[in-house]
Amino acid sequence: MGVDVNYWWVGVIILGAIILITWLIKRDRKDEKVYEEEIIKSEIKPEQHTENNDSDVSP
Repeated sequence: MGVDVNYWWVGVIILGAIILITWLIKRDRKDEKVYEEEIIKSEIKPEQHTENNDSDVSP
């Protein structure tokens, strides 16, 4: 009782998995760069922050 393995299909599946993993890694790196840019842009700049406008600080 032997099991016949179709190596062409195994190769196609392995190649598809490699392509999928590569695509996911590239997409993750791109999304990380976009996220970092959004965080940097959303931070308060020192020249925009003044003590007169800060209501949480008591004199």
